[in-house]
Amino acid sequence: VEPVEQREKKIRDQILKVHNEKHVSIREIADEVSISPSTLSRFCNHKTKRLSKKALEKLTKWCERQEILEKM
Repeated sequence: VEPVEQREKKIRDQILKVHNEKHVSIREIADEVSISPSTLSRFCNHKTKRLSKKALEKLTKWCERQEILEKM
């Protein structure tokens, strides 16, 4: 099982990659994942200690989908 800090770093990296390379806004990603844009922004900017377990699960699934899309 991957440590939470490592998983969060992986998620942050994936969000920023999609944001920068595909020009997708943080708001669009937040809407897709069903979490608030401000929460996602704080998470990406290391302004929050921890995400809720539910938000972390949603973002993990989103990252998995992004990895699949990249391979297509």
